Amino acid sequence: MSLPPSVSPSANVRRTSNIIMSTATYVSIDSNALTTLVKKLESKRSPTSWDEHGWHYKGAPEQTALYVLVLDALNFCFWPSKNEALQYDHLAVALKKMCEGSEGGDDKSDFRFSPARLAAMTVGELRAELDPLLPCAMPAIEERCRLLNELGDGLLLFWEGSALKMIEAANSSADALVHIISRSFPGFRDTCVSAAGLQCYFYKRAQIAVADLWAAFDHQSPCDFNDINKLTTFADYRVPQLLRDLNVMVYNEELSNLVDENHEILAGSAMELEIRAATIICVDRLVEEMKKLRDSEDDSTASDGLSAIVMDWLLWQEGEKKEMAGQMKPHHKVRTIFY
Repeated sequence: MSLPPSVSPSANVRRTSNIIMSTATYVSIDSNALTTLVKKLESKRSPTSWDEHGWHYKGAPEQTALYVLVLDALNFCFWPSKNEALQYDHLAVALKKMCEGSEGGDDKSDFRFSPARLAAMTVGELRAELDPLLPCAMPAIEERCRLLNELGDGLLLFWEGSALKMIEAANSSADALVHIISRSFPGFRDTCVSAAGLQCYFYKRAQIAVADLWAAFDHQSPCDFNDINKLTTFADYRVPQLLRDLNVMVYNEELSNLVDENHEILAGSAMELEIRAATIICVDRLVEEMKKLRDSEDDSTASDGLSAIVMDWLLWQEGEKKEMAGQMKPHHKVRTIFY
């Protein structure tokens, strides 16, 4: 299934990112620093595999798909947690533990993240199950529960209660599945309208859900997507934080002060849109330049499989290491459900 550019999520993310950066005042891209980063990353053939650390749940296909959708429905805005103690791996492992022992036999409704149980989940139930598995209380638990209710209701209403039926409807197209997810579940519709009246698209959680499904199923059916390279990077916190640390993304004085002093930035503001748009463009340029470098070295086969999502995972893992070592400036802070 090939979507026309007018409705293609990946095409719209790239189109609006370029428009935003064409008049950007808060964020710029240093081409020399970007080329230096390409040379530094060139030797890294692939990122750590999706479940190398054993964080994720893998069960029967339907249950694995449901786990991934739940994970990425909740995968946003951890930083307001106490002392910023909460990280992605904490959530992934906690949800894995909630799944284990709940698979049931032939009755799929026994699975903790079955659509019916998601649709009926209450805030009290979610807090009672999730918080004891985390280093601190999950922030915005009411909104997170609402998103799980929405996920369950959407699967029941549109997809006969089956995540696999939804995936199969994309006909092996990652781009089409992003479209389906954002259409089926409003909480995944990562768009806004700028002050200039431009509808801006990013689709961070919808795209990462598709990429995670692709990885969780080892690139095999039903997630053997033939256009996985269409997806863009997942514009959130860690990648722009790293790119700024490496001087690839440069913030002006006003934005630098706000970020470094841990002031919150308004969702949908010009500052936030420029950070996210610049991240999209930087990662695409890193992929393009690395492919050219490898081709010039008669190592074109090394470019096989290189894409924005692979580059995102490389950068994210590097950023996680530096963040844990306390080697980076603060990331920008926005209260949002989108990342």
